[in-house]
Amino acid sequence: MLPPRVIDVQSIPVKLVAPQPNDCGYYACLSYCWGGDQDTKLKTSNLPQFLRELPIESLGMTIQDAIETTRGLEIPYLWVDALCIIQDSAEDKHCQVERMHSIYRNSTVTIAAACAASHGEGFLRTQPGLDGPDHSKCDILELRIPVGPDLEDADITLHQCMDDRYVEPLDRRGWALQEFVLSPRLLIFGHHEARWSCQPVRYPMTTYTIHGSSNTMFLKVPEHLPLGSSELAQTWMGIVENYSQRQLSFADDRLLAIAAIAEEICRVSGDKYLFGMWKSVILQGLLVWYCDKPGSISECRRRSPTWSWASLDGSVLFPHESTVGRRVWVQTPTTFQDIVSSDGLELRLCSRLFNPFRKGDLNYLAYWPDLREGADRNQEASRTPARVVVDMAYYSGDREVILLRLMQVGSSRYERLGIVVLARGAETNWIEAAPLQDVCII
Repeated sequence: MLPPRVIDVQSIPVKLVAPQPNDCGYYACLSYCWGGDQDTKLKTSNLPQFLRELPIESLGMTIQDAIETTRGLEIPYLWVDALCIIQDSAEDKHCQVERMHSIYRNSTVTIAAACAASHGEGFLRTQPGLDGPDHSKCDILELRIPVGPDLEDADITLHQCMDDRYVEPLDRRGWALQEFVLSPRLLIFGHHEARWSCQPVRYPMTTYTIHGSSNTMFLKVPEHLPLGSSELAQTWMGIVENYSQRQLSFADDRLLAIAAIAEEICRVSGDKYLFGMWKSVILQGLLVWYCDKPGSISECRRRSPTWSWASLDGSVLFPHESTVGRRVWVQTPTTFQDIVSSDGLELRLCSRLFNPFRKGDLNYLAYWPDLREGADRNQEASRTPARVVVDMAYYSGDREVILLRLMQVGSSRYERLGIVVLARGAETNWIEAAPLQDVCII
């Protein structure tokens, strides 16, 4: 089914069209970096003009190259956010963002302008400034791929290069992740090569790491994720880790720019999504995220509660192996009760609280604070801290104890400060000795 607006690249002149509801057809999507504001974009005032003719010469070179590529692929329509979403209409933006998962999932192919840092650079011409990949690390692949409007098979030979010495500009863009993950086919234009990724059948999420960089081409949402399964938890951890390393122009887009992936996971799992967390697996490691680099307090923290990774900007990690199944989360004294709305979302648990441990009290491995020392909440922590065990895990035969460090802000109400990890094999009898009590994290 076609999106509400698409560019007809085969018409003369090229123009924007508004298909009828339920109209079907082949279309490509463009994934690219804006790199700043665009002079030519769809507005309420120029919508009638764009429906007659698009001013091709005034479009950024990246969009012009995308029109040329779509024509070359013999695909009649192209979807570009700047030209298909009314940029000065909050209502239209909200409506189109809600459709984003289906727009990319139903496309014939997504054209990824990976090498272009802005809409004005283009991607079909030589991009100077980087050495080419090390071809000694390349494997030759012979593939059959669908091409043309009838998606007939054609033979193609590709060089698969495992050289990851450089990162394309699009790999740093937060919004681009969901465009990669949801698209069934990707045609990626890099600085030195064009790559094709075809996922007509959804496979379980897998990632691999090359020189410390997660490869987005292999990050996919499975066609079915059982409710409450470890596969659901592991899939989401991999997505959040990749996504949180990327850049957003506006910090308040932290949840919005990943909403389409969440919508797709909701479709295949039936789970409830709340502030970057999944209700059925929230105790399977999702609560023990930690910050690669502690942040500072800002107003945008209030976009979500402190128990969610979305409450902070910057890179987020989970203490787990990226390979699915390597770490198993086991039963702990903590039990999930509910997530309710009362002056913001509250996470209610039944667990055991402990006085805060100092280094040396136990076999203390590490403490990862959410905020760097000196931030207001860390200063308050010395006066009213508490600690709640949320999960215990084992890895390579040894149990690992992970604690949430909390700060009390009211009767049985706490805000999160970070996580504490005790060394494998640490004595855990003191966990069972502490009384269970109701805990509310806000």
